[in-house]
Amino acid sequence: MCIMEDGRLLAGAYTEKDEHHLYYCISRDQGRTWTEQRRAYLDKKVRDPELAYLAGKYYLHGRSGQYGDGRDRFVLYQSDDGVNWGSGIIVSGDPRHADGYSHNCVINKYDDDVPNQLMVQFSIVYDGLDTNTHVFFIKPDSGK
Repeated sequence: MCIMEDGRLLAGAYTEKDEHHLYYCISRDQGRTWTEQRRAYLDKKVRDPELAYLAGKYYLHGRSGQYGDGRDRFVLYQSDDGVNWGSGIIVSGDPRHADGYSHNCVINKYDDDVPNQLMVQFSIVYDGLDTNTHVFFIKPDSGK
């Protein structure tokens, strides 16, 4: 779930039976009521989705599905409205090992001297159940 630019709440989920879609609802009253469930197409699938909003853009990330070609890769999507998602970008590319779970956090939110950034972390399995955690930052375009 994330808070949208205008204060609405965007909640999203996936189902293992249809990883090509993010199932979502939107609330305009702080979660008391929700729209009917809708679905948004994702070209590289999603599993264990995470949502975020930063500086006019929405971000969705997770694993690129459990089944089929391109499975178990960490994938990142971007949207202007939180509903229509562009082509996913596979961030990690080691097909020998599955990517794991991910999470995000807006940082610098309370520091007026530093622009907000989206910190994204995800894990990659490298040996059995052993994993490494990778972290990267999304910085908004300042228009400069």
